[in-house]
Amino acid sequence: MLPFFSPWLTIRTFYRRAGIAGKCTNSAGTLSFTEIKAILDDPSSKASKVFDKESAVQIVTFDSNQWVSYDDHESFTAKIDYANSHCIGGYDDSLIISSESQSNWLTSISIY
Repeated sequence: MLPFFSPWLTIRTFYRRAGIAGKCTNSAGTLSFTEIKAILDDPSSKASKVFDKESAVQIVTFDSNQWVSYDDHESFTAKIDYANSHCIGGYDDSLIISSESQSNWLTSISIY
């Protein structure tokens, strides 16, 4: 399953809790791709993005104590390449939501 929603966390010294609610999803601990993109595009969030090769996900930290992982074209490509190299016969996504990026996701999935 390839996720289109991202669970996320608030980082604390001794415990974790769900991240603050997104403006569109309005649900603590859940961000849409559009919300993640807005965070990355907002300089005031001080967002930092890193691709974790071992897990094949993008990881973003922002607002000093927020953390989210998500998939984009790079991570989907890595996961699909892994599936192909291990003779896994297909892929599936868990949810496609309505957003400005939906056509980009569908294009990236249909390439394979």
